[in-house]
Amino acid sequence: VNKCRGNCAKCGVRADGSVTVSFCSGCRSVAYCSKECQKADWKAHKAACRQIRQAKEQIALNKGNPSTKTLGGGETEAEAGAAR
Repeated sequence: VNKCRGNCAKCGVRADGSVTVSFCSGCRSVAYCSKECQKADWKAHKAACRQIRQAKEQIALNKGNPSTKTLGGGETEAEAGAAR
């Protein structure tokens, strides 16, 4: 679990010298000050966590694959090459 400065998504406590927040182990995008806050927020965070994970996985899959990179007009590089 990554330790960092920030605010707990459940109770809002701010990390400082005495309080450290940990990120959700699923999406690593939302911070919590304790396991209790993370567990209490899970029902509300579950859907967003899944979406964030899926988006990060898709980005990782698309890196280095020019056929899936989107250009400014919404078309992929492969589509732009085919239109030339």
